[in-house]
Amino acid sequence: MSAVYAGLDFSELNIVNKLGDSLAAEVFLAEDRSNGRAYVVKKIRANLAFEDIKKHLEQQLVYLREQQIPNLIIPELHSKGGSEICLTQPYPKAQLLRHWLEAREVVDIATFLDIAIALSDCLAERHQHTLIHKGIKPSNILIEEDPVRIQIIDDVRVLDGMMISQFIQDQQYRRQSLPYIAPEQTGRIRMDIDYCCDLYAVGTVLYECLSGEPLFYSDDALDIIHSHLAEEPRALSELNPSCPRVVSDIVGLLLKKEPEQRYQSAAGLSADLSTCRVALRTALEERGSTVSDGALLSIAPFALRQHEFSRRINIPSRLIGRESEQQQLLAAYANVCRGAMGVVAISGLSGIGKTRLIQELEVPIIARRGYYTVGKFNQFAQSLPYSSLVEAFRRLVRQLLTEDIERLAYWREHIQGVVGSSGQLIINYIPEVEFIIGEQPPLQSLQPMEEHKRFIEISIGFITSFATAEHPLVLFLDDMQWSDRATFEILKTLYEQAEQYPYLLLIFAYRNNEVDAEHGVMVMEEAIENSRVPLLKLHLTALSQDSINQMVALILNTYSSRTGELSALIYQVSGGNPLFVNESLHWLHQNKRISLSGGGQWGWESGALSDFKLPRSARALFFEKIKNLSPGLIDLLTTAALLGAKLQASDLALIHGLSVNELFSQLNKAFTEQILLQDKGELSFFHDQMQAAADSFLNAETRRLRHDKIARVLLAQLKSNEDSGREQKPSVLSARIFTIVEHLEAARVAAPSREVILEEIKLNYRAGVQAVEALALVAGEHYFSQCLTLCENHLNYEELWLIEYDFMFALHKAHARVALMLGETEQSNRIITTTSEHTNNDMDHAECLVARAVSAGTQGQMPAVIEHCNQALRLIGQPMPHEQQELIAEVKQLRGELHRDGRDIFTEIISAPLITQRAGTMELDIYSELSPAYYVVGQNQHGRLVGQRAIALAARLGVCDSLCFPIGIVAFYYQLEGEYSLSSRYEALMANLSERFPNSFGRARATATGLWLLSHNTRSIEEMIERCRQATASSIQSADIGYAGYTNCATLYYLFTQGRDLNKFKEELNDFSDFGRRYKLQLSQIIGEAIDTALLPLLDLNREGQVELAEANLLIKLEPEDDGLPLALYFVFGGLSAYVLGNIERAKELNSSATQHLPCMLNTIVYRLWHVLHYLINIEDWQNEKHLALFEQVREWAAHGPILRPYLALMEAEKIAQLGDLNALRIAYQDAIDVCHQQGYVLLEAVANEHLAQRLKARQHYSWHSYADSARALYMACGARAKVEQFIGMSPLHEQSPESAQGELAPKAKVLPEKKSRQSNDPGIDDYDLEKELNYNYLFEVVGAITGELDFKHLLKLIILSVMSRLGVKTGCLLIHENNELLPTVSGVKKNEVALAFDDEQGFSTENLSMGVALYCLHSKGSIILNNACEEGQFVSDSTVAEKNCSRFYVSPSLFNNRFSV
Repeated sequence: MSAVYAGLDFSELNIVNKLGDSLAAEVFLAEDRSNGRAYVVKKIRANLAFEDIKKHLEQQLVYLREQQIPNLIIPELHSKGGSEICLTQPYPKAQLLRHWLEAREVVDIATFLDIAIALSDCLAERHQHTLIHKGIKPSNILIEEDPVRIQIIDDVRVLDGMMISQFIQDQQYRRQSLPYIAPEQTGRIRMDIDYCCDLYAVGTVLYECLSGEPLFYSDDALDIIHSHLAEEPRALSELNPSCPRVVSDIVGLLLKKEPEQRYQSAAGLSADLSTCRVALRTALEERGSTVSDGALLSIAPFALRQHEFSRRINIPSRLIGRESEQQQLLAAYANVCRGAMGVVAISGLSGIGKTRLIQELEVPIIARRGYYTVGKFNQFAQSLPYSSLVEAFRRLVRQLLTEDIERLAYWREHIQGVVGSSGQLIINYIPEVEFIIGEQPPLQSLQPMEEHKRFIEISIGFITSFATAEHPLVLFLDDMQWSDRATFEILKTLYEQAEQYPYLLLIFAYRNNEVDAEHGVMVMEEAIENSRVPLLKLHLTALSQDSINQMVALILNTYSSRTGELSALIYQVSGGNPLFVNESLHWLHQNKRISLSGGGQWGWESGALSDFKLPRSARALFFEKIKNLSPGLIDLLTTAALLGAKLQASDLALIHGLSVNELFSQLNKAFTEQILLQDKGELSFFHDQMQAAADSFLNAETRRLRHDKIARVLLAQLKSNEDSGREQKPSVLSARIFTIVEHLEAARVAAPSREVILEEIKLNYRAGVQAVEALALVAGEHYFSQCLTLCENHLNYEELWLIEYDFMFALHKAHARVALMLGETEQSNRIITTTSEHTNNDMDHAECLVARAVSAGTQGQMPAVIEHCNQALRLIGQPMPHEQQELIAEVKQLRGELHRDGRDIFTEIISAPLITQRAGTMELDIYSELSPAYYVVGQNQHGRLVGQRAIALAARLGVCDSLCFPIGIVAFYYQLEGEYSLSSRYEALMANLSERFPNSFGRARATATGLWLLSHNTRSIEEMIERCRQATASSIQSADIGYAGYTNCATLYYLFTQGRDLNKFKEELNDFSDFGRRYKLQLSQIIGEAIDTALLPLLDLNREGQVELAEANLLIKLEPEDDGLPLALYFVFGGLSAYVLGNIERAKELNSSATQHLPCMLNTIVYRLWHVLHYLINIEDWQNEKHLALFEQVREWAAHGPILRPYLALMEAEKIAQLGDLNALRIAYQDAIDVCHQQGYVLLEAVANEHLAQRLKARQHYSWHSYADSARALYMACGARAKVEQFIGMSPLHEQSPESAQGELAPKAKVLPEKKSRQSNDPGIDDYDLEKELNYNYLFEVVGAITGELDFKHLLKLIILSVMSRLGVKTGCLLIHENNELLPTVSGVKKNEVALAFDDEQGFSTENLSMGVALYCLHSKGSIILNNACEEGQFVSDSTVAEKNCSRFYVSPSLFNNRFSV
């Protein structure tokens, strides 16, 4: 390391030991080996060692040196490559006040006054030099005794309060820093920080001296902060009887919450303390005693603050005239804390107090442990995307970085869980996020529209990850009148999905006089009003004259009765604008119209107020303020105004040829006059009206020339950095190129030269490319559009294509792509058409056609995809065959070539290099687009050919991610032909290649291909459902929205195939459709509607032609030529629904209609279900050759995997039923029931039970009731509502009552979910004895715990006896579910007493047992209670209930000995 300043050779330091830690640094004692001197070394923590922190420290040190304050300890700065930052200073001989206080219980009053006066004087000297310390505390104060001498240290701030998280749990920070900060320093809401914060801190130190303990302390940082904001401290005179009342009052004044109520100067404080010391010494002399003798001394009261001459005009901290708005805002936040997202829109003129109103949220945010962050839009950077959001969350992330390791670990897991594998997307905008979640993998390549959807999804997830029930989030966006279009899109997604973000309060403020009805902020406000999100609209109008008078009196610290005339004058000019009021008083003071009297009171003369005119606006007041500065400083401020409301000090210095340290020296007056504010290396104007005032010093031509100078200087720096390799891009929004093009636009003359305008065009193109790389799509589109506008307005567009062909082609291609990413397909196609018309070679023309194909593919327009891709293939010399014979011949020829003897194509592809040839890459891209298109339209031979072509090409030239999908398609076709071994090898090849391209679009396609077409051939239904869910979650997490739709659709296929829970299926179907609408996935939307319509007869009750109407509306939307897949799904699912409902003719009709669309869903599980359905509905033709072939096909599929085995068993049973052998059909159906039960195919198990019941009933077999009851219970359990309705009145022994025919399912039994605690508030169980059930379940738990050791037969009998006695029933039965069977195990029958028996004992009885009800209980996992089972509830038609005339009925499931029991 080398020192920045001369004096100490850092390399000579030897670390002796560690002194301690602070929040920002580790502190060491070091010794200089050359002379033995001791030094303190403060090493800045690595997570804070930013370059701007280093610059901020340098600027502070330069400023401190320039002040030349006596006895000021100024450290030296040392750095090593920017990654390590240290501050060093001589080790002090004096003692820290913290250590001095720890050695004493309390301080005697005389010593206290010596310390307090010395501390005040030391502070006064700093304040005289306009230096605010911001960190006064016992560990930053040195003390020497005899006499008392005080020295303040650590004037260099690494962190300010706004950078520190309120959730910091660092013990040392809570103990040594937080108790000493002023209320205005505690919060996340930025308030004005002035000298008064140091005076409050002095008050906390003095309070501790006399009380012996910190002012406020807690183990929770938030409690301390809240106390500073809201808790009044106890008077020192109450805590310490030796403390004179006047001293207590002085400290109390220092600790006032409102800065304007405190002492306003350290000199005034010192004067009052000196008066106390004189009085104390006089009292001691008169009594002839000392303080140490324990005598209580009093100091006569006197008027305080008589010698305090603060000549500053301070903005009052109290909110005036906005009481109603304040209460409404607080109520909106309270509502969010209860879990209902809210939006607040605050409008009003500039300076009206919009931002000040937000400060009222400070205390409730702290009280509710909330987060707050703010972003402000920039008038001069309106095309910069998401700038305000990035500012807001960059601020919040930097706060998180100050939290402890445990909290950071929580945030790492939490944020990573939200962004998934797309963390780099957030880091592109907020580089500091990488310090939390670590280095992230490259972003997965997606199709254009999918990239944009991913950006929105991940950004929303990141933003809202901070809004939780534990920590509600307030997001404030200021100056929305200057918002960019992209931000509105993010916000639109937020309020449209408000139910997902219940703990978010979004506040936006705008100037209503600068927007019209068409402005984005007004459109958004209207949309929110029409939504379900609570919107609070606060329009701030001018303050009344009374309020202005209160404000003037507060500022001047006097009575409102004195200020009437003055405030009337100000009100007349200001119109009640609060900003104008404050600045008017500044102006009046500056122009000596008001002044401070010798007694410290502000005064004025009526005559002095009547002979002058106040400036008529805040801007004019600010102009007057700036006008009094030096010409050089005004010149700096005018440049700063052009750089924006916020700017980097380094940029301003560079433009004026200064070092940053020289710049800060020259800007000192602007800081002290509060024209500019400083936050480390960032500068900002006090108010945007101040910025406008500075800008008004430039005339139009001077302003244009200044913009040109700014652009040229920054461009030269950019080129220099690039040439030297120094240029880095920490954030897309900090990229220099955006600033350059903005200034070039402002500097443009009416008729620029060709060279100048061409340079500007190319820089705009570069800005567009950089924006799109970081997915700032709206900004990218803006810059590309700007390029084309400049081309057309200033150059010959056609000539430019001739002389700048490569650039023009790249520009149009990039512009078309970003338009597609934004969903502007028509605009994208227009640009591509223009590009095609200007291409000068076939390869570029083909690339345009591929772009058209991608555009068509995102819209599901597969015929258009095929057309464009085939045109492209012809241009690159690889046309598809026209004749069918040629097609078949090439397919056969390629198969032979790929699998000739001795060739291992699989090893060749795995070991192939990456393809580099442009033509070959394009050809693979074309085949990747054609593969899904040919599949969807059902042109299978064409699909097979492009897959084989792609593999052959890759074997010759190399591979890329585009190859994954064609390989999967080839695997699919081999499986379709029954070549399962070859198909499996290609499927494995696809998986291998996908691993090679982990973050690629090709891999996403390959995953979807496997789930739709391949994996179900061998895997179980549960595994397929789980894999689909994982793929969907992964796609959503990486924001691959299109393929999330595909895998989610596959989930629906498998859920219905299993038929375990149709209610859950319906929920997921609705979610799938909502997902499609949300992301404008047309194919997903229409598929969702098709499946929903098809299953409507089964899942819902048909009311007044509901099904017919839904079907008619669907078929109107679908075109047979273009919508083959949705039509096929509608017909197959509709046929299955009709079959379950027993409407065989309807099933035949729909199944037949599906036939022509089968090529659109080849080899999906739905395609295979069509074969099953076709066999079952035509079972009478079971001996037909085609029918036998169907059976064999399903048998072949079932031989490879378990998914179709339950369906095959049912087909087998139906076939055997045709033979008429009763025993054979009973066995066959029971086999089908068993297979269904084992795999959880509840709906199919119900069908098998029903069909067996029908067969047995037709033969008048006594057992048909049992199977009918089982079927009905299973239909109820899986949610087939319409099917359940068919069963009402089915039993001939029980007639359906007129009442039970009304309503959906007649009066329902209470189905009770499993209870987990006594706090259950489930509705509908008013008459249910929860305690009894809990005792019953508890009994089972006890038995389950001990039966691992004991014979539990006796215990089981005790259980059934206990339950029967408690419920007062005559019969009872305990059933055990084991090995996929529900078996009666113990029975009880009450006569004179309860007779108990096991199933292998005499007296065992199942006479009143309904297996149907028991099975329903098993599958629904819910309890059933009926007080009159034979007349009410779902089981009135159950054969056992009806035959036995059951009245009171209780069935409950429990987990017994790890086995489910009923």
